Amino acid sequence: MGTFLYSSFATFIFLLIAMTGCQNDSPPIKEQFEENEEVEIIFDNEIEDLNFEDYRNITEEANEYLNDENIDDPDIRRWFIREKISHLQNRIQKTNENILEDAKERFKYEIAWRELAEKRYHIHASETSIKEQIEYNLALFGDEMPETIIGMAEGLDMTVEEFMSEFDRDHAERSVIWQKLMPLLMEKYQQTTDEVVESFQLGQLYEQEVYDYLEEEEEEAEE
Repeated sequence: MGTFLYSSFATFIFLLIAMTGCQNDSPPIKEQFEENEEVEIIFDNEIEDLNFEDYRNITEEANEYLNDENIDDPDIRRWFIREKISHLQNRIQKTNENILEDAKERFKYEIAWRELAEKRYHIHASETSIKEQIEYNLALFGDEMPETIIGMAEGLDMTVEEFMSEFDRDHAERSVIWQKLMPLLMEKYQQTTDEVVESFQLGQLYEQEVYDYLEEEEEEAEE
């Protein structure tokens, strides 16, 4: 199974939002990354520069394909659009059919990501905390909203506010969960090694936990 956490466009958006932090007593994720000077790990040098018109056009094209294929599942549609943009940014040539399979796999991973956080670490995001995160993101970006978000919102015929609160709601939820999860992972892995565990490594370590969890679920289903 391929790596998700530091390679895809969708993760870039999640980390962009996550780095804004939540309105709580813990340090914003941005500050945690800056303290370790590792924030550059999230940026892929292969990603091309696209403007909001490119994002709008790609989103519209993706929507047309999804409509033609009668794909109604909002989560699959969401991840197809994100994966299509990611593939184009990284100059990966795939058919829409293959990108659709990638989107399904990614959504499967995202479900496991949240399930594991709740089952193993007893962490989830309340509706109130998700709403607060969305409002905080909107206020923080203000008039400097990333062209990615502007273009995708236009392509979906949404306002930026609608995009952030509806289409991108899952990223806000992920951000809230990650804020709570990071300290627990830091404590867990710091106890198992004499080396300092950097903040950015936690994402990779948790990613492996999710892959292991998926394999265990598949094995149990086969029994």
